[in-house]
Amino acid sequence: VIGGDPTRINPVLGVQIRSAARQGAKVVVIGPSGGLRRFVHYELNPGLEREDQILETALKALSEEKPQDSGPQWFNTLVENLVSAEPDERLISDLREMENPVVVVGPEVALRPGARRRLSVVAGIVQVLGARVFVLSDRANYQGVLDMGCTPEGLPGARPIEIETFRHRVDSVMGRETPSQKGLSLFEMLEEAEKGNLKALVVMGEDLLHWLPWAEKALDNLEFLMVLDIFLSPTARKAHVVVPVAGWSEKEGTFVNLERRLQRLQEAKPRAGLLADWQVLAKLSKALGMENTPTDIKALWAEIGQVSALHAGVMPEELGTEGLMFPYHGEALRFSGEVSLELEDVKWPERPDRGFYLMPDWSLYHNGSMSGYSRALRTLQSEPYVLINRADAQRFQIQDGQMVKIRDFTLKAIVSEDVEPGTLRLPQVFRDINFQQLVPIRRDPETGQVVFEENITEVEKV
Repeated sequence: VIGGDPTRINPVLGVQIRSAARQGAKVVVIGPSGGLRRFVHYELNPGLEREDQILETALKALSEEKPQDSGPQWFNTLVENLVSAEPDERLISDLREMENPVVVVGPEVALRPGARRRLSVVAGIVQVLGARVFVLSDRANYQGVLDMGCTPEGLPGARPIEIETFRHRVDSVMGRETPSQKGLSLFEMLEEAEKGNLKALVVMGEDLLHWLPWAEKALDNLEFLMVLDIFLSPTARKAHVVVPVAGWSEKEGTFVNLERRLQRLQEAKPRAGLLADWQVLAKLSKALGMENTPTDIKALWAEIGQVSALHAGVMPEELGTEGLMFPYHGEALRFSGEVSLELEDVKWPERPDRGFYLMPDWSLYHNGSMSGYSRALRTLQSEPYVLINRADAQRFQIQDGQMVKIRDFTLKAIVSEDVEPGTLRLPQVFRDINFQQLVPIRRDPETGQVVFEENITEVEKV
């Protein structure tokens, strides 16, 4: 397990890992083990800067034991450029003996400096072990979004937009030509809006100003902003048009879980006259000139089956309580060929003697900006906090529950074993004080990944 605590980021998977440990599985965590502490065989928690060395030396040792003579060129290039140092022999021994290895990858693998290199190393470990991969996501239905092609380069069925055959399938159903160039990511949209090149934006179920405080200038520069949400969020307050829509329990549709099981979601309560998001989009599309837009869930699903090779032949009523496993009744897309691999050196920002890396904390009781509206969840965790490692707290004479100051903000310190040495962790979810207010977030132009900048800070007692 690397890159985050499954019991906080994806509690269902966290429970499954605990269950596996009870049945004899060996669980190793690189970083703080958090909610897995009583279930891990051991953890390797040397601090953020040294985790990469653990991964690279492990891969180098394993690759020497299991040469990939006929392996892909990217793997050979990767192995040739790994750092040379003494590996953790206990980790190598355990990885060597695993019969059904699984690598659980958390979001911080991609958020920290050196993301491309780190992801390549993780992919190399998966390659040499023949392991399965679980990618932690903290929001429901991320995989469903990918399956529907809701990415700049995607088409329904998770097909790449640059391949003409896949575009033609969509063209024949929709009656219009599909653009051959990929679209814009969220960051690119906001950048273009700030420049004045993007004039209108529709935001569904997300509070952009909470997650990206710098986006206010881009939103102010729009000629038209439409927000679909169940609360009047700060982003919705800036909109020209706000459409109240049905919540998740008031809608029909499907979810795809972490093991890629397609499951049916049925309406649990009356909608009180509210439309689902897709109905608003269908009406908007029709007003803009699109013909034959779906008017009910049956028609919508029929359209999905026509445009998506992955969902062809799947009917909602057959999903039942068990659902369908990937690739459902459709066709999985398999890639072949080589990929280019550019390995940059991992450069962590220099940390002064009294400095800390400031990183996000993934709260168990809150998720996103919406859970703050829940009175029940606020009773469990109602105010911002900062986590500090026990050794660091002793060094700076900070007591558990004591008020501390980070830059211009004052908040409660919690002394915890669930944070790396030399690191402070701050939640992302609270409106008054949150991680993204203190650490600028930008898009890496090479990878498109979100990266943190200027995350060095100091802490002092109040």
